Amino acid sequence: MRHAFRSLARSPRFVATARFTSRAALRSLCAALLAGLFGTAQASPAYDAAFALLTGHHFPEAESALRRVVQAEPANAAAYHALSRAIMAGVPVENPGKEEMEARMKDIAQCLARASELEPTNAAYLRDFGMSQITGMTSIKKGRLIIEQALILNPKDSEAHSFLAAIYGTAPWMLGGDKEKAAEHRRAFQELDPPRFALDEINRLLWIDRKFPDAFSYCEELLKKNPRDAVNHYLYGYVAATAKTNLERGLTSLKEALTLPCPTPSGNSPYSQPFMATPSNFWEKIGEIEGQLGHAEASRTAFAKAVELDASNYWAAKALVKLKS
Repeated sequence: MRHAFRSLARSPRFVATARFTSRAALRSLCAALLAGLFGTAQASPAYDAAFALLTGHHFPEAESALRRVVQAEPANAAAYHALSRAIMAGVPVENPGKEEMEARMKDIAQCLARASELEPTNAAYLRDFGMSQITGMTSIKKGRLIIEQALILNPKDSEAHSFLAAIYGTAPWMLGGDKEKAAEHRRAFQELDPPRFALDEINRLLWIDRKFPDAFSYCEELLKKNPRDAVNHYLYGYVAATAKTNLERGLTSLKEALTLPCPTPSGNSPYSQPFMATPSNFWEKIGEIEGQLGHAEASRTAFAKAVELDASNYWAAKALVKLKS
C-alpha cells in the first residue's frame, strides 16, 4: 500500500479511527500553556537518532526506535508524526496482507491523532490526521474539512493542495466532489512544488490514463523549458523504461540526470508518494533500459549501484536478485 493514495484519485492512501475532540484540544491548550510557564521541552537525542534512521531509509530500525521514543516521551508530537511515516514506509510494496494493512493503517491513524492532539495548530500534523480519516473511504467529508483547516494554517503546504486536488477530483458529488476546486488545488500544487507535480502528472499519464505519447510530449515540454534539470531528464528516462520505446534517448537522459544537481526531496506526509527523482532511482531506470536493450552486465551493474545508494530501493533489489539467480 505504499502507493495506496493512488487509488483514491490516482490516489494517496486512506481509514479512520481516532477522533479529534474538543476535550483533546483543551488538554493540548493546557499543555501549551504549561510549556510556556515552565519552558520548552528539552532536546531529545533519542528522537534525533531515530529520525536520522527514517531519513536514511532504514525503515524497520526507525520504526522500532521511534516506538521506544514515544513510549519514553509521550508528549513528543514530532516523534508520533515521524512514527506514522516509518510505519507507512514499512508496508510491503507488493501484495500486503489485508490484516497487516488494516493494523498498520489503524496504528498510523492513532499516531496522527496523538500528534494533532499534542499540537493542534501544527498544519502538517492536522493535514495528515485528516488524511487518516479518509483512508478507509468512510469519512471523506470529515477528512477533507480537517485538511482544509490545516491549509488555513499553512496556505503554502503543497501536500495539502495535492491531497485536496485528489479528493475533490475523485469524490462523488454527494461527498463534495468538485472538478473546479480540484483544478484550483492542482494549480497551487504545481506552483508550490514543480518537481513533485511533474512526477505526479507523469504517473497519472502512465498508470491511470495509459497515454504514453502524451507522457513523452509532457517530458519534451519540460526539457524544452529547462534542459539542465535532473528531474526532467529522469522523467524522460522513466517514461522510456515504462513504455519500452525511445530507449537510447531515455538512457542518455538518465545519464545526464546523474551529472546534474538533484532537488532536495520535499514533503513529510506518510500519505505522499515517495520522492522518486533520486540518484538511486536514476540508476534503477538505467538498469531497466540496459536490460531492455539486452545489456545484461550493464543492467546488473546499474541495479547494484541503485541498491548501494539506497538499500530500501525495493524494485532495484528485486531486479538484482532476479539477475543473479
